Amino acid sequence: MLLTIDIGNTATKYGIFDRKGSLLHRGVVTNPSSIPQNILEEYSVKSAIYSATGQISDVMMAQIKGFEHHVKLDHLIPVPITSEYTTPATLGRDRLAAVCGAHWLFPEQNILIIDAGTCITYEVLTANGHYLGGNIAPGLKMRLQAMHEFTAQLPIVPLSLPPSFIGNSTKTALQNGAVMGSLMEISDFRRRIQRKLGKTKTILTGGDAIFLANSLKFKTFVHRDLVLTGLYSIYAYNFFTKV
Repeated sequence: MLLTIDIGNTATKYGIFDRKGSLLHRGVVTNPSSIPQNILEEYSVKSAIYSATGQISDVMMAQIKGFEHHVKLDHLIPVPITSEYTTPATLGRDRLAAVCGAHWLFPEQNILIIDAGTCITYEVLTANGHYLGGNIAPGLKMRLQAMHEFTAQLPIVPLSLPPSFIGNSTKTALQNGAVMGSLMEISDFRRRIQRKLGKTKTILTGGDAIFLANSLKFKTFVHRDLVLTGLYSIYAYNFFTKV
């Protein structure tokens, strides 16, 4: 069995896949905790691939090194897509894995991948598996937090979408600025991509994916384990096909 690990800034997500790519188990641990040993033993995990956006604790690193085969995703590892990104060394590993996951799930389709986490990232993949690049914007909670921290009097408000797109209080004005602004940003970016590529599938992932999907006016596909799936696809591309 293969363990895939996505080490973020605040938590670590992990998934256990069989050789064919079926996700058998998933979980989340708060850094710097390790993945439960009983889970690894239950699924007889022998190999691992990991992506690190946040810091890797000594505990987690020791656990990873204990597997028979372990791989760290970096810009030197071959991936099952081609790319136009001019600075591959600085491309977020979670961004790369999400694109590879989308390609594995929906081959031969134009795809817009939106990861709605701490930041909102946009990735564009063509039907022939060519990554055009993408954009990075502040996430929903980051927008609300920034307006509070960088002003003298604006309060911190909960994440919510008001019933009217015109705020009638400071609270709803802030919420609209963050949430409605993000929805308009997403909708316009998608419109531009479809004008460029034609029919394009939109996939949302990340902590705020469902919140955004419920508020958008077009069809989306939510996949909470897209990065983990992408890590599986990268490992399979490099090792399973060579056995």
